[in-house]
Amino acid sequence: MHPKTRRGLAALLNALVVTCSLIPAAQAREQVWLIGGGYDLENSQVQIEQNVLWARAVLQSLPGERSIQTYFNDGDDPAPDVTLWQKPSEDAATLQPLARVYDADYVNGETVRSHQVAPVDGPATRQTLLQVLPRAIAGLKPGEQGLFVYAGHGSPGGHGSQLDLWDNGQLDVNDLRKLVAAQPQNTTLRFVFTQCFAGGFQAAVLPRAGEPRRCGFYAVAQDQPAEGCTASLDIAEYRGYGTYFFAALAGQARTGGPLLTEPDRNRDGRVDPYEAHLYTLRAARSTDLPRSSSEQYLLDWEPWYLPVLRANPQADNPYADIATALADDLDIAAPTRPALHAQRKIVQAQLQQLAGRQEQARGRAQTAMEDLQADVERRWPDARNPRTLAYTRFLERDLAAAQVFILKQAAYPQLVTDQDTYWALDNAMLALQRQLTLFDRIEQLHHLARLRDVFLARAGADERAAYLGLLDCEQQPL
Repeated sequence: MHPKTRRGLAALLNALVVTCSLIPAAQAREQVWLIGGGYDLENSQVQIEQNVLWARAVLQSLPGERSIQTYFNDGDDPAPDVTLWQKPSEDAATLQPLARVYDADYVNGETVRSHQVAPVDGPATRQTLLQVLPRAIAGLKPGEQGLFVYAGHGSPGGHGSQLDLWDNGQLDVNDLRKLVAAQPQNTTLRFVFTQCFAGGFQAAVLPRAGEPRRCGFYAVAQDQPAEGCTASLDIAEYRGYGTYFFAALAGQARTGGPLLTEPDRNRDGRVDPYEAHLYTLRAARSTDLPRSSSEQYLLDWEPWYLPVLRANPQADNPYADIATALADDLDIAAPTRPALHAQRKIVQAQLQQLAGRQEQARGRAQTAMEDLQADVERRWPDARNPRTLAYTRFLERDLAAAQVFILKQAAYPQLVTDQDTYWALDNAMLALQRQLTLFDRIEQLHHLARLRDVFLARAGADERAAYLGLLDCEQQPL
């Protein structure tokens, strides 16, 4: 090929690339806005970053046409914005002896770096989202779907919940109401909220009569914290809502292994978001107690006389099926409720016992730290004031000798034992809290099973239409 021809072809290809990049994303059948991160460096744990990467990888792998826009932390700023943790080795090179004496044994395992989410379309700040999302939502074409996925922190707001965004900004219920007000008719908007207090957005998501189709999935209720924000790199311990929800869509566990059970309940060859949510109710082993818009609608509808009604779950009731499966997992005998009550009392007693042991370990460690600090500072007074010139001298001249001194103290081995015991008990208590949540989930599933059948038998026409509309929204495939 002649060089001029080659250059001309290259120019044409570049022009095509530029032209394609300028085509509005709204031509895609589905628009995805993936938003994540912390609100500052200390509270931007690596799991949140990995949750965003996991969700994006799964969505990219699904069949169908979609455009994914990602907004994370500080965008393209190269400054550190993610905190991660790995247990430091027990030697002087890591300063772990000094860190233990000064109550920094855990913090000593923390490092920071810039996020690895690439590419990003911008930072996850209030200003950026309020500039981008109204136009993006308003730009949906008839028949298109918008999917809003949030992986980050949340907190209680004045009238519901709020998303805690980078640079200490918030997006609250009123902001969300303004966003959904831009939704065109004949489009669908769905939300996946994985943060603490997620259910507080239900009222804003819920469509009124005549409004376009909308629904949401919530990791927890409005008044509950959620899992999903550890600084550890251990993916096997990532048990937030998104871990299981996107695993069901992907057809494999986050660690690459098989799923606990088949999520495609209607056997149509695709897992829709409602099926992914049901799989999460079945498979999750976490402290989350999730719900969807249709489930919350039932809970809000619940009549005062429900306990006195007689209702047997219908054959097609997914909540009854999942409750039975979970009870079988835990070997809960029938009748379920008394058995759950008995098991809960046992676990609560275990939890209380571990909490007492943890407090004792912490008390012993505190006494040992104070004694060792006094011993170190008598020998090396420059160690008393971190972030000073004197402390710099201590690090330059005396650090090695001080750590040798610490390692030789009779109290040091017990300090190590007590500090490590504290964190081991913390993990053991989390496991028990997850078990208690499983008991709560079984009870909630039984409640939803009963409530669903009573609702379908007794609700008015408008109420049934609203509920079935939410369910239809949740069941539309991605």
